[in-house]
Amino acid sequence: MMIRPIFLCLALASCSATPQVTWPAGPVGKTPVLLPLDQLVVPTTPSLDARGAALAAQAAALKARAAAIHGT
Repeated sequence: MMIRPIFLCLALASCSATPQVTWPAGPVGKTPVLLPLDQLVVPTTPSLDARGAALAAQAAALKARAAAIHGT
């Protein structure tokens, strides 16, 4: 019975009062500087590109082997 815990949580939440938030007096803080988009992208390295090419060649060899097995 998954409804009972959900109903209990909703009932308890409806019985509580909304908390009063007091904001500090004074000027609003400065907005933080965001990173440029080119710094968020992970740069590719030649070693990763070589590894990808090796995996692609291995996948092509496996596909050719599977086609040869399936053809006979």
